[in-house]
Amino acid sequence: MIWYEFSDIEEIHQAIYDTGRAKERKEREPSLIRKVMKNMNLTAQQAMDALEIPAEQQQKYLLIIKEDTQ
Repeated sequence: MIWYEFSDIEEIHQAIYDTGRAKERKEREPSLIRKVMKNMNLTAQQAMDALEIPAEQQQKYLLIIKEDTQ
């Protein structure tokens, strides 16, 4: 019984940690992309490729960057 409860607590902790990391990354990535674009004179697409951002996430960041510049 103790191990089961510990497992549940660990799962809750991991879920909270993962949620926080996802939020942190969502807030940090557009800033990193813009810095790479500026400092290396790259397009957003080139900057995301340089940062090795997965292709399936790139459209999301393109929309965020576009919103921020309007």
